[in-house]
Amino acid sequence: MQAVKLNTSEGVDPGKTYNLAVHHYSKSVLGLRNALEKFDQEPSARHRILWTTHLLGLFEANFWQLMTDETGEGWIQHLVHGTSKALVAAGPTSCQSGHGQRFFTEIRIFEVCRAIIFNEPTFLAKADWRCLTRKMRAKEQGDSDPLDELLDLIISCSTLRVRAISLLYHSDADSFDVTKHLDEAFAVAQEGFRLRQSLVDWEAKDQPPKQKPVENTSGSFSALTRAFFAATSIYLSGVFDYEIPYWQDNGIVAPNLSEEEIQMHVVNILTHTNTVLCTVLAELAAGLYHAESTGG
Repeated sequence: MQAVKLNTSEGVDPGKTYNLAVHHYSKSVLGLRNALEKFDQEPSARHRILWTTHLLGLFEANFWQLMTDETGEGWIQHLVHGTSKALVAAGPTSCQSGHGQRFFTEIRIFEVCRAIIFNEPTFLAKADWRCLTRKMRAKEQGDSDPLDELLDLIISCSTLRVRAISLLYHSDADSFDVTKHLDEAFAVAQEGFRLRQSLVDWEAKDQPPKQKPVENTSGSFSALTRAFFAATSIYLSGVFDYEIPYWQDNGIVAPNLSEEEIQMHVVNILTHTNTVLCTVLAELAAGLYHAESTGG
């Protein structure tokens, strides 16, 4: 794939590569269809079906959707919606251990990003799925993952945005109750301040020891987590920023950030993502060098 991308003379012919990929994709779709038809006789195939659905979605995203959709929105919806619906159909009980838990862990971040990008409700905000993440965290016995905890906050921020949109744009004019509307507006703002404080607490908790050496892999993961934090901080402010006249006209203080704070987070996002990219490129170069030196 890398040779095709670089269009080197030593690489595989792009046409042959594409045809081979589509051939195996077609066989996989056929196998998935057969597995779905026989699911009643082989319920243990559930996790294989879930993984196949997700991986086929990744293939479709790369080979077709990205070629025709400059925004990328189409393939994100296509990729994540199908997998999310399959996961919801399986239910949280199927994700409590083993392959199901591994699949849920991998897919969760895709679903979180989808909810953020499209300002849509997510099944992850429902009580039974939140209960699942709490149980999974409890199993770790104190070895908590900062990103895992941050994802919970991102889900809450996304849910708050959906709630704010409903308040501002989907109120029923025929049965509009000013008192109830303002009560909900104050409640949304209060939840925003609660989430802002939760982000502050998360950041304080996530501060690494100053003299502790960090390996490349864990260091890049930490940088990625910090980039997520900065982006989430801006997103939470945006829940209120885009309609700031509404909050001001109603005398409601919003938990939004100042321009200086937003720019600080933007700088952090660029800095941390650059760290991740440099680490990945260095590891890729080292891997390619090793493969060439060993003849692999």
